[in-house]
Amino acid sequence: MVAVARATWRQLVAFGILSPLSYILVLTAITIAPVALVALMRELSVVLVSLFGAFVLREGSPVARVAASAVVAGGIVLLAM
Repeated sequence: MVAVARATWRQLVAFGILSPLSYILVLTAITIAPVALVALMRELSVVLVSLFGAFVLREGSPVARVAASAVVAGGIVLLAM
């Protein structure tokens, strides 16, 4: 575990900084825009990341990922109504 941490410390530091920053940006967006729009955009990111993993990174079970993305996208559409 220590060897992995030493080899990937830059990525770990970047993740440690960017992860809370993304949450701060969501909270800031909620103060600027309607909460419904911010929630929709936040959920849309889940779909995009899943599709990115399936098609660009060639992660396992792309059919399941696309199906799950379709379900989430359907939920987003329902929320938008």
